[in-house]
Parts: sequence; structure tokens; C-alpha cells
Amino acid sequence: MLPHPPGWHPEDTKAALRKLGWTQQRIADELDLCRRTVLLTIQNGRSECVCEFISKLLGVQPQDIWPSRYRLVRTRPKDE
Repeated sequence: MLPHPPGWHPEDTKAALRKLGWTQQRIADELDLCRRTVLLTIQNGRSECVCEFISKLLGVQPQDIWPSRYRLVRTRPKDE
């Protein structure tokens, strides 16, 4: 079995939303988006507005659900 990247598994996210009475279609309707956009966001954090909406519903930070989307990029300081 392939390892899953850190963060929430998409099925865990969908289950948590269902427990609160939210479906992918309901989220899409609320945000005036297509359901596919919500699905892709649950899978990989594609849409920032959907990430923010879902994280608020679940009461967690988006970085906790999709850490790869919010990965800290470190840069070396320029030599002066």
C-alpha cells in the first residue's frame, strides 16, 4: 500500500463534513461552484476559498487538513 501524505485523508474530510450535515453538493451550492471543484479540493486542496470554507465548518486550520498546500518555503538569505 502506498503511504498517504500528511494531513487528513480525503475520506476522513468527507466523513467529518457528512457528520455535520454537509455534502459536497451543498458546499458547492453555498459557494456557487461546481461539485467537482469541491471534490478536487477535498482531495488536494486545490481551491483556497473551498479550503477556507471547509476548515471553518470543521473548526480546524486549513494547514491541518492540507499541509502540502501551505508548506513553508524556506529560502536562504542573500549574501550581501
